[in-house]
Amino acid sequence: MAKRIIVKGEQAREKIKSAVNEVADILKRTLGPAGRNVIAYRANILSFEDVDDGYSIAREIRLNDEIEDVVARSLVEACSSTNDRAGDGTTTTIVLANAIYNEGYERLFTKGNLLSQNPVELRQKLDEELEIVLSELDKMKKPIEKEDIYNVAKVSSNSEKIAKIIGDAADKVGKELALLIEDSYSEETTSEVISGVEIPHGFIHGILANTPTGEFVQKNANILFTNQIISEPQQIMSLVNELANRGETHLILIARAFNFNIYNSIVATRVSQLKGGKGFNIVAVQFPTADEVMEDYALACGTAFIDENKGMKLQDLKIGEIGRISQATITKDRTFLLLSNENLEVGEKINEEMRKTKLTERIEVIKSQLKDERPGGKIYEKLQKRIGILSGGIGIIKVGGINEGVRQHFKKKIEDAVCATRAAIEDGIVRGGGLALKEIAEKLGKDAILYIPLQAPFNTLQENNGGKLEISEDVVDPVKVIKIAVQNAVKTAGMLLSTDAAIAHEWLKPCSCNSMENPAERNKRIQEEQESGKDYVV
Repeated sequence: MAKRIIVKGEQAREKIKSAVNEVADILKRTLGPAGRNVIAYRANILSFEDVDDGYSIAREIRLNDEIEDVVARSLVEACSSTNDRAGDGTTTTIVLANAIYNEGYERLFTKGNLLSQNPVELRQKLDEELEIVLSELDKMKKPIEKEDIYNVAKVSSNSEKIAKIIGDAADKVGKELALLIEDSYSEETTSEVISGVEIPHGFIHGILANTPTGEFVQKNANILFTNQIISEPQQIMSLVNELANRGETHLILIARAFNFNIYNSIVATRVSQLKGGKGFNIVAVQFPTADEVMEDYALACGTAFIDENKGMKLQDLKIGEIGRISQATITKDRTFLLLSNENLEVGEKINEEMRKTKLTERIEVIKSQLKDERPGGKIYEKLQKRIGILSGGIGIIKVGGINEGVRQHFKKKIEDAVCATRAAIEDGIVRGGGLALKEIAEKLGKDAILYIPLQAPFNTLQENNGGKLEISEDVVDPVKVIKIAVQNAVKTAGMLLSTDAAIAHEWLKPCSCNSMENPAERNKRIQEEQESGKDYVV
């Protein structure tokens, strides 16, 4: 059994500081347009990867010291949180966390507690200053304009080519940026727009994915919308049985909510399938939205909308009322429903014409409501968004490359740039290049703990650019990305500053067995090493 390593006091603090500096020293080299790449060996694909994405790099960092590696994992967790919530800003998170930790360490353990703070008090002060930073960012932000989409994508990806791809796609599908990114398996990267809708919610559990990339992808997908709360399996059993009897294997069910019982039932069925069992696959998407908006989506997809306010029940649904779309792609946070008019039978073509007629009528009704609202007001914006749902399409960017490594690297940069652009659309933009945080640092004053750390992104960009940095007016950053990066940096640095002991398991030593030897001899040798008390890995 592996031994535990325990360090306390000054020894623990020194190891924490060493780990924080080591991780930051690797990642900060990639920040900005003049940032460098990092090459890393990926054991899971038995190949190397040359990347400049903070989260991808952080995941591959393993420090030689067991305690320091535990600290590195906490920084990776901060990166992961930023990546999940914003899709960008992971390197900035580490640069800020490193600067905050070093400033706190200096105040607590080098300057003799000049501010009469213990680690807990300093952490509380950090939280207070964080609230001021977030408030100042809200004051500084401005809504994104159409021309800003290109600028945000360019800053995020460090690529004019990627910015142009995303900008062109935005021109076609609108500012909501309903974009699906796929592999093209050719050297060219292309984009197209097809009929479809995007829902800003994904499946209820990752186990529902059916691809190695963590997505659920289904051609000729069955789909249904309801504003009901699905609470019991009995609500959908008759529908599921009828679909199964017709040879169908799945149903994408988009509902207001799923309670604990149905959640467990859906997950348990999928687990059974993965173990080789049989079962009907229900891909559940929880979509808490206004009834009229959900009905818009149902109409756009040509499926029934089961409205409980009209006394409708899933049990009474006729099989012909279930919609069928050309493809569904569902992730943990988004659902893309692609429609197609190709290969329709005569009856289906008639239904398609009826759907288009209903869409046109509904759009005209909403446009008439717009006349009574003030342009720029909340209700006006909501009505405009509904028109976009009913009349818009989905842009598909098919990413190419000369080989798999190049393609995946380019695809990741496009995905990050799309995430950054969506964040900007959601919460606005501020001056980029670290200038917004630098300005806030001046407002906080030199006595603030965050005074020096908030200038770290700007200083790192300057350092990577050879000591000179000129930032033009068109360099902008999404407020949401900056907020999340600062929040995660403060949280992680504050936790590490208040840590006074650390525990890790001593790494297991490789087994001395020869992998080419006879299995019986190998098992005998392993047993001998177990009895001798050695730690080993088979």
